[in-house]
Amino acid sequence: MPDAVNGNVVDWTTPSIVPGGSWTVWVELYGPPALVLGTPVVQQATATPSQPDQTPTDNTYILNDVVVGSFDPNDKKVEPSTLSLLDVASGTRVQYTVRFQNTGTFPAERVLITDTLSSDLQWATMQVLGSSHTHTWYIHNGVLHVLFENINLPDSVSDEPGSHGFVKFSFVPSNTLITGDDVGNIANIFFDYNDPVITNEALFYVETSLAVDGADADGLRAWPNPAQDVLFVALAGATIGTLSVVDATGREVLTSTATSTRAALNIGALAAGPYLLRCTNSKGVRTTHLMKH
Repeated sequence: MPDAVNGNVVDWTTPSIVPGGSWTVWVELYGPPALVLGTPVVQQATATPSQPDQTPTDNTYILNDVVVGSFDPNDKKVEPSTLSLLDVASGTRVQYTVRFQNTGTFPAERVLITDTLSSDLQWATMQVLGSSHTHTWYIHNGVLHVLFENINLPDSVSDEPGSHGFVKFSFVPSNTLITGDDVGNIANIFFDYNDPVITNEALFYVETSLAVDGADADGLRAWPNPAQDVLFVALAGATIGTLSVVDATGREVLTSTATSTRAALNIGALAAGPYLLRCTNSKGVRTTHLMKH
């Protein structure tokens, strides 16, 4: 049970935790029945140590989620749901999937999907990644049109498995997005010439990715993070080799070599912001994100 509940903040006081130890609490939450599908849900967990902490940046975790349900078979989703500044700068694509189902009582001869595109997407980068049926598409005045002509989509009563369809496409987000921005889109699905079925809003967010002080899955460790002047690097069980620091535009701004498992990088001359640390040796390439203060 929690030790305190103040509005929407729930507090627990943990027992003493030794280095390498852990403590777990399972939280189950219920939303109100009137909660609309597609509603963004943001939750934050924060650990507040009683003793000084050398890496306070890893004490908070934010979970971005969205309300989903099985009520409407017509929906839209976006992957990934969060991008870092480095992802934005490097042109990482976001993939959208629009699913639809004919829940009427007669086959649909045509299905038209329209999507008013956000100005935070680069429209000229549109790519179709896959679809359930043959289609054509075009963008006019910022609206994406995907037309399934002569689809003859069965109704769910006579052929439930055959009543489904989808289209998957991707865009490169605008490179002017900054931390805290969110980009949303909905789709309108027209079955024959009926009124449109409107999907949920597919949202992705831009967040600053911060690496934590500790070893990643490949044994690469960098600290402190964020760093100001000197960044220390260690690689478990192998010689580091070449270290490269890459900025948000993909430009290599600092390089160094090390013939041992530890190294120190002087990053004092770098501008504040997010970077990628790349370690290259005979065993391959390892990367992790870092933040310069």
